[in-house]
Amino acid sequence: MEKSENFHIGNAIHEQLLKNGQSVVWLAKQLKVKRATLYRIFANPHIDTFTLQQISVVLRHNFAAEFAELLDIRIDKLPKV
Repeated sequence: MEKSENFHIGNAIHEQLLKNGQSVVWLAKQLKVKRATLYRIFANPHIDTFTLQQISVVLRHNFAAEFAELLDIRIDKLPKV
């Protein structure tokens, strides 16, 4: 995932799903949710940690680490005190 100033978790999840070669139907079945729920997640730049954990396990990808890396980049840009 390309790092930018704004991390859109929904986009990151959708990109990883495609990278894994899986479908929205497959992910919906794994998470026991409707496809519409996933499309809402993809459209949303925010997500609750429980849902993120579930998706991370199913997709075998640590989205929290991606966010942490971006946070480190932002912190490094802050003026030193």
